[in-house]
Amino acid sequence: MKERDRSVDVLRGIGIIAVVAGHASSGMGLAPFSPYSFHMPLFFFLSGMFFREGEIEGARSLAAHIKTFLLPTTACIVFYAFLCKLLAAFGFAALDRPITLTNLFLTQFSTSGAYPFTSPYWFIPSLFLVRVYFGGVHTRLIRLTGGGTGRSLAIVEGLFLLAYLSMSVGSIVLSRELYAVKSMSLIKIGILHITFASFFYYFGFVCAKYRLQRYMAGVFVLFALYVIQQHLWATGTVLDFWMQIMKFESPILPIVTSLTGVAFFFGISQLIAAHRGASPLAYIGGKGLPIVLHQLFGFFVLNLILCGLGFIRPGDITGQYFQWHTEKTWPLYVIFGVVVPLLIDRYVVGRSKRALSNVVERWRLRITG
Repeated sequence: MKERDRSVDVLRGIGIIAVVAGHASSGMGLAPFSPYSFHMPLFFFLSGMFFREGEIEGARSLAAHIKTFLLPTTACIVFYAFLCKLLAAFGFAALDRPITLTNLFLTQFSTSGAYPFTSPYWFIPSLFLVRVYFGGVHTRLIRLTGGGTGRSLAIVEGLFLLAYLSMSVGSIVLSRELYAVKSMSLIKIGILHITFASFFYYFGFVCAKYRLQRYMAGVFVLFALYVIQQHLWATGTVLDFWMQIMKFESPILPIVTSLTGVAFFFGISQLIAAHRGASPLAYIGGKGLPIVLHQLFGFFVLNLILCGLGFIRPGDITGQYFQWHTEKTWPLYVIFGVVVPLLIDRYVVGRSKRALSNVVERWRLRITG
């Protein structure tokens, strides 16, 4: 693996841990810390780094994106739907949810998966829709402009970047207005997800194409970013935002703090990427999807162990985010939220895929003789 690729995996690993730590709710008051909410824009940024603007995508690419994004989420939703029913029968009543076609196949496109362990799944369909837009619509818009090469293409891309930035700012302003008049809806939130995230996705593309990340790894740049973040924190301004439901306390700071957070941690990632100690972060970054899919079940596994040890009872678990004495145990929940998904991916999903592949291969050989 190239060092540049490794730094991207390291950055993704940092983002994944930030997601799990955020869900682990340490109670340490991370909301005012400016990089705290950057992790959702970060994943759009990272996905955009692998976007190819010159390739117009059609039905085949759409099918590939469905396989990559929606097939895993839907399979996990179906699995966890029946698992939650089973757990409810054993006393974990707070995990019980009705099994319906809407819950199984549609709610992931809203603000949350329908079943307790699938709550974070809203992000993956949002990323899918942004990816489809850029592959199928943006590429055609670029071609319509004539694009060109060299400086002319750079100007066109700069104008598109400004347009997406304007859309991102506009989505924040509009969301604040919609919440103020109490007219927000799930459909509006879904549209705002795309308009807010498009800037970060395209910025990732621009950053990768023009190698802007090389300017982020300088010591003085990192120091400046750190000072900016600390200054914003010291002002007492509310820097946290909730992209899941598109709720923002400030119209501009969410974009500013997301950019400073991405730049700061990308710089750190580049500095440590070549070091052997960064290998765990790179590995976690390469396994991001399984961790997103199973992190909350990892929390539950720890709670299950605590039940077995007699510290809590099944009825004490009030939901998927329940944590026993979170102010002391949150590091354990973070560890379980990362390690359990990795074990599931390797020993359950991985072996199941290999077994299924072997069965399919045997049938193919029988048919073809």
